[in-house]
Amino acid sequence: MLAKISTLPRNIFTVFIQKQTYVNLLYLWVNIGFGFTYYIILQVCLSLSWGFIYPNIAILSSTSLDFETQLKLSGVILVGLLVIPSLFLIFQLPVVPEQALANLLLKESIRLDTAMWSKDSCFFRPWRLLISASPWKRFLYMVCKVPLGGISFFAFFNVFIPAAALFGMPLAYLVGFRNLIIGPWRFDSVEKVLAAFLSGILLVPVALHGMNLLAKISGLLAKTLLTTSKA
Repeated sequence: MLAKISTLPRNIFTVFIQKQTYVNLLYLWVNIGFGFTYYIILQVCLSLSWGFIYPNIAILSSTSLDFETQLKLSGVILVGLLVIPSLFLIFQLPVVPEQALANLLLKESIRLDTAMWSKDSCFFRPWRLLISASPWKRFLYMVCKVPLGGISFFAFFNVFIPAAALFGMPLAYLVGFRNLIIGPWRFDSVEKVLAAFLSGILLVPVALHGMNLLAKISGLLAKTLLTTSKA
């Protein structure tokens, strides 16, 4: 027990010299871009679908219209309904890049699903979307990437960067910045700068361990949902 306690500080600070730590930071940074991209696609498709379906159903149910107008409104509703499977299909497209990224940066062993572009895939035989588990898992993964991207964004800009700023405070002070403000705190003396530096020494490794944990969760999610399964 005492041996474990004595090695605890070393285990905490070795995160600085581990190459995978910085690779994980790169993955999470890319994760932010993917997450926001999927969020925009999701919002646009759902907004289009809702805009096509709901108002026209309300019009059809509340007013008496001639047959031609009813037919036009029904066509618009049909377009809105088709947006949903289109979203499902769009979210199959980034699968191979996501698999490759997880393999390259997170050292996962996910087989690249190049077969999805073959003539037997769901793109050429759409009914396979319904009977195969893999497309549903991929869709769930892309949806999960939206909150994961948001969490990565929060972790970078509200945890890691402020901690790194505290850690680098002495360097900024020596360069000539004598009145620095980080959030609600002002650092305008040597004592405050040293206190910030000591806080940074403690906070940066904790932040890096948190980022590593987030990357590990992302890798586990990718391995679970992006591993191809047979129909």
